[in-house]
Amino acid sequence: MRYITVWSGILGAIVFALASIIGGLDTEGYDFISQYISESYATGIPNAHYFQKAYMVSGILLALFGFSAPGIFPRSKAIKIGFVLFGICYGLGTLTTGIFPAILVVSLILKIRRYPNLFIMLPVRWLIQSCHFVSLV
Repeated sequence: MRYITVWSGILGAIVFALASIIGGLDTEGYDFISQYISESYATGIPNAHYFQKAYMVSGILLALFGFSAPGIFPRSKAIKIGFVLFGICYGLGTLTTGIFPAILVVSLILKIRRYPNLFIMLPVRWLIQSCHFVSLV
């Protein structure tokens, strides 16, 4: 069990990092600093289905790690809660974003770049961040 737990955490992180980096490099005009990761595998982006599947695999591996890791650490309520929350929020959240990729977020971000007016930008940017947060959790 310890072997599976450790390797699911390592492989989940590696798959996530590779999908993030390769997805960004594969998406024309993608900026790693100013754009969300979910824009690199949003519906309508070329090769997005490969990256969506990579995020699903990563989410499953990270959730497996989060749910099984308390068994290999000393018994502590705080450790158990922390790893279970990691499995739910990060593992299942990543899995969910792979199953339900962004559509709305990309179109709103493209509109923000066309309208530099601060009064238009702030509410739309807040809406984007709210939608993105909901898709992650």
